[in-house]
This record gives sequence, C-alpha cells and structure tokens, in this order.
Amino acid sequence: MSPFTYLYFAGGFVAVFMGFFVVGVVQRVWLERFLLAGSGGVVIYMGMLGGLVNIDSSFNTFFIGLVRLFPLLLLAQYGLFKR
Repeated sequence: MSPFTYLYFAGGFVAVFMGFFVVGVVQRVWLERFLLAGSGGVVIYMGMLGGLVNIDSSFNTFFIGLVRLFPLLLLAQYGLFKR
C-alpha cells in the first residue's frame, strides 16, 4: 500500500488532501527554519532529509521520525559547533 491508499482508507479524498497538505507545510517549515537559518541548521536539515522526503506507506512514521531524530541532531550540532 502507498501513502495514498493508507490515507484514502482513513477518510477518502479529504484525508489524502489534508495528509499531503500537512506534509508540505512541515517540509516548508523545516526548510525555512533550518536550511535557510545558517550553518548550524544545515546539520539538522540534512540529517532529517531522509525522513522528510521518504514517506512510508504507514503515514505516522513521517511524524515519528521527525520527533525521534531531532534531539540527536541537536546534540550533534552542539558537538560540532561548540568552541
């Protein structure tokens, strides 16, 4: 099953539209917040890039991947950029 089918079973065309609309908004927010913010944000954005663009068939892994990897990338950013 693809994300389309998963969302269609969840609520029809409205769920498909809302699901991919939310993914687009999240991708845009992460782009503006981290990639365009400077060199520290690039570390976080590149680390999260796989989870942002690869949407698995079960749609909840998109959000779980963002929440799970973000604190680890903050620690990596701190380690790389501390003086």
